[in-house]
Amino acid sequence: NDINRFVKIAIAEKQPADFFSVYRGRPIMVEAKTSRNLSSFPLYYANTPSIAKHQIEAGLKLERAGGCFSHLNTKRRV
Repeated sequence: NDINRFVKIAIAEKQPADFFSVYRGRPIMVEAKTSRNLSSFPLYYANTPSIAKHQIEAGLKLERAGGCFSHLNTKRRV
């Protein structure tokens, strides 16, 4: 199913997070990020926020509905 055969420019839909799960009936949304430093997490990469506005909005909406939103910081392999 290669979309490039039919569409010259494909625009990816913005996703609210990297992982979704349900535990005991409660939805959980996780955004995974990599960093060179395990003891801190950068809020910005240059002028760009590390977690996009639409992801924060989706996380807040999920929490208001009874779900859980979190981010996971892992060390980038060099």
